[in-house]
Amino acid sequence: MPSPPPDVDFTLVENPDADYKTQRDRVGAHLENPVCAGCHKITDPMGLALESFDGAGRYRVTEKGNLIDTSGSIDGVAFDNVNGLSSALRNHPALPSCLVERVYSYGSGRPSSPEDAELLSYFNTRFMEQDYTFPGLLRAIVMSSAFSAVKEPQGLEANAVSEPYEQYATDHNK
Repeated sequence: MPSPPPDVDFTLVENPDADYKTQRDRVGAHLENPVCAGCHKITDPMGLALESFDGAGRYRVTEKGNLIDTSGSIDGVAFDNVNGLSSALRNHPALPSCLVERVYSYGSGRPSSPEDAELLSYFNTRFMEQDYTFPGLLRAIVMSSAFSAVKEPQGLEANAVSEPYEQYATDHNK
């Protein structure tokens, strides 16, 4: 998901004096602005499905005394709550390949590229053969020769991360 354009005015959704009854009301402003709506029509249904959980993860049915509406849809599949969202995502045909690509990208420390297509196809096959289990996917990726060949990004000094730790460990083990 790209960052918002640099000239986006956030005052409508960030106004602390606005009388939004729920988070759904607040983020509804995104859909009124065509610059925002492109991404928010994709992300907001997932976030709003989780609104029945507060910031600490406790379940709730109201916000500021108003019932929370957790319904939404993803690619035409409607859901009523977080369980429905889970089913919609689990049954989405693009989920396995998207997850494979994102996990590989995260693990390799770089975005995937067209040159990775054959490798990603291999990981997708292994993921399917492992009954789409996340541990099976992780195992396939980290055990691959491609993963062990991940190089340090250019511009980073060797041991830039480990040196401060080594100094800390030396100072605190005296």
